[in-house]
Amino acid sequence: MSKAASVRSCAVSVDAFRCNACGACVEMAPEHFFLDPATGKAQEAASPAPCTLELEQAAAFCPRKCISVEEAG
Repeated sequence: MSKAASVRSCAVSVDAFRCNACGACVEMAPEHFFLDPATGKAQEAASPAPCTLELEQAAAFCPRKCISVEEAG
C-alpha cells in the first residue's frame, strides 16, 4: 500500500458563531485554518482535509470548542 493511499481524510468545520478569533488554530495548524479578513474569525482552509496530528490538536485545544473534525467516510 502506498503512503498516499493510507492518508485518512477528515471533514473539518468551524462554528463561526462560537469562535472568539483567538487564532490558536491558525498558530497550531496554519495549513488547515486561516482568519477571515472580514470577520477576524477562523475558517477551515479545505474540507475534507488530510487528518493530521496538528489538525486534531488544534481542535482539541480550541478554547471555545468550535472546531469539528470527523473522519470522512
